[in-house]
Amino acid sequence: MVVFRCRNCQAVLSRAVREVELPEYDDAPLPFRMPEGHDCPPRMAPGTFAVEYLSVPGLDQYPGLQGAMPVVQFVLCPQDVLRLEPIRLGSRRAGCCGPMGLDGANLACAGCRTEAAVETADCATPQQIALLAPAVERTTGGG
Repeated sequence: MVVFRCRNCQAVLSRAVREVELPEYDDAPLPFRMPEGHDCPPRMAPGTFAVEYLSVPGLDQYPGLQGAMPVVQFVLCPQDVLRLEPIRLGSRRAGCCGPMGLDGANLACAGCRTEAAVETADCATPQQIALLAPAVERTTGGG
């Protein structure tokens, strides 16, 4: 089992979770497709996380960045995340029903305010929280 901590202040940011394969983004349930009166399940099952590698379009056009590592994030079920608070910067929380997560980190560590995660919770996005690898560290624990 893994527990995620803030790299800056060591605050615990998740419950103990186990690593699983990342479900396809396009297969994730979306709130606007749910029948009336039904809650949308999160992309990740409770108690699990997955590693997601995101490529950055156009990165190869910059000298010295060819072959650079992709952005890494850890995708979790929202109920498994602890001690994160919304970042209140206009576009960071943009979305019609919740944050779409298109403008970078929109959740910060409650202890030190390090920008630590991207929440997607809009009607047209999978329901998930992605912890950003540079801001968090994986520790063995819980269970």
